[in-house]
Amino acid sequence: MTKQEISQHIIKDRLERMVLIATTIGYGNVIKEFVTQGKYGKVRQCITDTGVVIIKELFTEKVITAYAIRISRAIALYRAEAPNERIPQKLYTTIINNEKKRPFLFGVNE
Repeated sequence: MTKQEISQHIIKDRLERMVLIATTIGYGNVIKEFVTQGKYGKVRQCITDTGVVIIKELFTEKVITAYAIRISRAIALYRAEAPNERIPQKLYTTIINNEKKRPFLFGVNE
């Protein structure tokens, strides 16, 4: 992930998780974006090829938070956009491997 504006939420509450992602699986490249309703309005959920979801403000590049996505959440995002759309096999495999090999990346507050 290149240098970007980040939220106070990351600085105060999620910095350790952000560093852990950066030093283990990496942020990778965004392969799909979904517009969803967030706690404070609409946001963009950007899934990367390393199985990370980066939550950004709708109209800016400001990063609100990021986390390693679980396969159930990834599938739900794809199905919500188009019921017949399937998650790409490579991404599916990456997320499953993250869940198996790096369970420490998945917190309870995703």
